[in-house]
Amino acid sequence: MSEQTSKKRIERRKFLGAIAAVGTAAAVGAAIAAPVAAEAEQSAKPEGPQEGYRETAHIRRYYETARF
Repeated sequence: MSEQTSKKRIERRKFLGAIAAVGTAAAVGAAIAAPVAAEAEQSAKPEGPQEGYRETAHIRRYYETARF
């Protein structure tokens, strides 16, 4: 094997190793961020009878303009 081919292989290994390290870091970051995001989403929900469909003024206006 020539010295140039050997050097290319080493560079390729470093590149693949760097990609693996970045992928691992991204996976760890996502695993850490997921519970925090879920917790924030739960605390952002309003309390009380806010569930379900409500026909408000802007929805009625849309219905009026959407008629053919």
